[in-house]
Amino acid sequence: MFDLRKQIYLLKLTVTTDCVLRCRYCFVKKTGLTMNFSVAKSATELLLKSPGSFKVLILYGGEPLLDIELLKKIVHEASESAVKARKKLIISLGTNGILLD
Repeated sequence: MFDLRKQIYLLKLTVTTDCVLRCRYCFVKKTGLTMNFSVAKSATELLLKSPGSFKVLILYGGEPLLDIELLKKIVHEASESAVKARKKLIISLGTNGILLD
């Protein structure tokens, strides 16, 4: 198991590798894979169980807005877990903005 005496300050989750763009400079291979919720939940729990009161969760991809329902579940679960753990959680979303309206 992991040594939870060490502080994990920041966690980046690649929600999906899929994207609506094909930028030549992008480092993400567009394989179309999407993270399942249980993996995201387990990773977020590890972040919040580690020492320290301030945590950062970054959700990115590809284009994470392609699976908005998964994003909503991750954000909801992480926010509730942070409150229960008495941790301050900043959630950041990396998006190209194409799907925003």
